[in-house]
Amino acid sequence: LLSFHHHHRHVALAQEAKIVLSEESIAYLKQHAEQEGVVVTESGLQYRILRKGDGFHHPGPLTKARCHYEGKFIDGEVFDSSYERDEPTVFEPRNVIKGWREAMYQMVAGDKWELVIPPDIGYGSQGSLPKIPPNAVLHFVMEIIDMKGNDKKVNFTCEPAAPTPETCEQRELDYMEKWRQKDLDIIKTEVNRLSQMRKRDMEHKLMKWVYNRFHLLRKLYDVLKRENAEL
Repeated sequence: LLSFHHHHRHVALAQEAKIVLSEESIAYLKQHAEQEGVVVTESGLQYRILRKGDGFHHPGPLTKARCHYEGKFIDGEVFDSSYERDEPTVFEPRNVIKGWREAMYQMVAGDKWELVIPPDIGYGSQGSLPKIPPNAVLHFVMEIIDMKGNDKKVNFTCEPAAPTPETCEQRELDYMEKWRQKDLDIIKTEVNRLSQMRKRDMEHKLMKWVYNRFHLLRKLYDVLKRENAEL
């Protein structure tokens, strides 16, 4: 994807001309936004989750994420495809267009998303010639295969300070309930044990539960410590 890694810096810095959407682009964005399963974010990014991955990290700005993708214009013409090359491409979120970056920060390894990106979070009023024309609305299918880097963010929704059935699985709620009854010293010992376990090689599902328990128990320790201090 030409200049996708490093969207021309001078374009970003130059005074961009006003983005003007064609009638076709406006109609396409409206029609796509109304499709089942499509989420429209504040920035105007439209995404739909095609497959949920089982990774437990989101990429950070410097994370090297190995991706497969296909980029199309709204008329269906493919302008770039790693699938056609049969070769995934490694991207760091800091180096991609805004719409991709926003999506990548929410994805985990194994996720496959459909993205529709308006020009103000894509290649803008300048485009990226010769491949991407000015004011282009772009359609992508992209998936993260795996990722490497020290700035990955752990993907957990369950928060011990405010656990709800919507954000926590039943086994997470049960786990916290069990540990709530224990002394802080015992909890701290278990947090240290889980911290050491994270360094071991083990099957993915087991490792995810180790990371999850470490996250829950560390947060629960802080919650209980605060509660005790307030007594």
